[in-house]
Amino acid sequence: MLAHSSQGVAQVKSSRPWGARTQILDRVAARRIRLCHTTLVFLVGSLVVTVVPGADMALVTRQVVTRGRRAAQATILGNLSGLAVHASALAVGLSALLVASATAYSVVKLAGAAGAVLIALGVRVAVAHR
Repeated sequence: MLAHSSQGVAQVKSSRPWGARTQILDRVAARRIRLCHTTLVFLVGSLVVTVVPGADMALVTRQVVTRGRRAAQATILGNLSGLAVHASALAVGLSALLVASATAYSVVKLAGAAGAVLIALGVRVAVAHR
């Protein structure tokens, strides 16, 4: 069915009274399909990245071969604690600040190095007193 608008342009009218609603539902369905596709692509990519060994896996393997299981477990604990610190910084927005400011990055880097040195000294003192 054709109808003329006020500007004289012919428009096609839907013979169904629910035509506009059907178009909205079609758009919603298309968005859901795109979301499912995007999620599937993300999951496959995440699986590939997880399965492929990286530098941390090489380090753990080297520790197992050269120094034994206990050293490898300490290395794994160190890797996981680093990931926890990084995730916490990301959660509070520190990562965005560090990307935006080179000075802030330097301050955090130096504070982290100083903290690591203090922790290492504390562990040495604790081990020496045993």
